[in-house]
Amino acid sequence: MLNGNLTSDQTQKLADIVEYYSGESARLTIDQNILIRSVAEDLLLDLYNDLAEINLADYGAGTVRDITACPGTQTCNLGITATYNVAEVIEKILVSEFNELIFEEELIIKISGCMNACGQHSVADIGFHGSSFQSNGSTVPALQVLIGGANLGDGNAQYADKVIKVPTKRVENVIRFLLNDFKKEKVAFESFNTYYNRKGKIYFYDLLKPLADVSAVKDDELIDWGSDEKFKTEIGVGECAGVKIDLVKTLLFEAHEKLEEAEYFFLTQKYPDAAYTVYSSIIQTAKSYLLKQGIETNSKAQIIESFEPYFEKVAAYLVEDSFQELVDGYIPAQTNLEILTDYLATAKRFHQIINA
Repeated sequence: MLNGNLTSDQTQKLADIVEYYSGESARLTIDQNILIRSVAEDLLLDLYNDLAEINLADYGAGTVRDITACPGTQTCNLGITATYNVAEVIEKILVSEFNELIFEEELIIKISGCMNACGQHSVADIGFHGSSFQSNGSTVPALQVLIGGANLGDGNAQYADKVIKVPTKRVENVIRFLLNDFKKEKVAFESFNTYYNRKGKIYFYDLLKPLADVSAVKDDELIDWGSDEKFKTEIGVGECAGVKIDLVKTLLFEAHEKLEEAEYFFLTQKYPDAAYTVYSSIIQTAKSYLLKQGIETNSKAQIIESFEPYFEKVAAYLVEDSFQELVDGYIPAQTNLEILTDYLATAKRFHQIINA
């Protein structure tokens, strides 16, 4: 799977695989991967073989080959350049010329179609975002190269430096220049991020400067990757992930959708799935209320603990004595049809109260 793309046929088969091997819902990750949870260890090989049959078991997940890219000009009108096509080009270079780095180095590449960073280019070891410039009266598709970003853990990050801008058709050589120099100049056990910090921004500007010479732009450099027409910028209303949304309303809407999904599981006699989906709806509903109070939570345990003081506001409408008791109803509801029926009804009531 490249850049989060799935066909409808793959999606249907993947849903069957997840249902068979996992007792939980799959998660879509920020790196455009799918996380299948709670799979028994002795079933991992069978799971791998089934994924391979639908072309979802290629190697390199979580490595430099696992490039994150926003939709770019493919579907977003804010996109300036064709990010998916750039990712394909970079991946081919990595596999054909730097295959040893795929498993030997912790190195992250991310691409955004514009400066809004939906592809998270600002926290990548090597990042790109779409841009353009004028040359001899023509508009040239370009990539702003950013280097040195990193997720440092514990909520800390190092933002990448804007180093240089190059025509998009020169991205292959950007990768070659950077990775060949890294292989040559790094010291033992040195990460790319440490190597960048040691060398400094000016070093990389000088390294890539020959690729930024636009005194003689070639005709093919006026055409973006994946296109056969001369490049031009057209900015409209896009699907940018940076657009502000009402997160409280969004959480409540998704919690309601989970209740509808739970009803489907109930009707199809998938009772454990129904119970878990009801439980997830309750948690998400509570999170929406906490967010409205300015309380941010990152885990289910935090949500349960943080909502407990507010439970008295809804306790009069429910039979449970605490929020913990309400969410714990998930456990017997998996196997007891009467309890599951009551659990679903209670979750609907809880959602209505919080929504009101």
